[in-house]
Amino acid sequence: MSVMMVLEFVEGTTCLEVESALRGMDAFIQNDGGDFSGNFKLSNAFFVYKICRKIEDIAAEDAQGKTWRVGSRLVVHCPISDLERSSVDLEHFMMCLVGADDDMKFICSFQYETTYAVGESGRVDVIKRMVGN
Repeated sequence: MSVMMVLEFVEGTTCLEVESALRGMDAFIQNDGGDFSGNFKLSNAFFVYKICRKIEDIAAEDAQGKTWRVGSRLVVHCPISDLERSSVDLEHFMMCLVGADDDMKFICSFQYETTYAVGESGRVDVIKRMVGN
């Protein structure tokens, strides 16, 4: 069993930006020509990256007042048996994203229901942690 975390990226975020942050963490990536999938090295959490067919509204229910539009999503399936390491991987990944691009914007939510973190303006605001909150 796993927990599904979803990162919704602002329109204009490129596949290369997301993939580069993952590769910087030594994640395994299988690229299928735009969309890709893979696993984090530490936790083995499985992820799938998809570019939206059309620009969409943020799907996270409590989007913290954000109104920008979504161009892609990364869905991460975190094994319940290893949530602590999945949390470490996910937080490290989000820091890599904003560290590489001050204009990066994303929302990380639990199954689109609860916002856990917001990345923008070169920083990540963690609202809730997967473990220990």
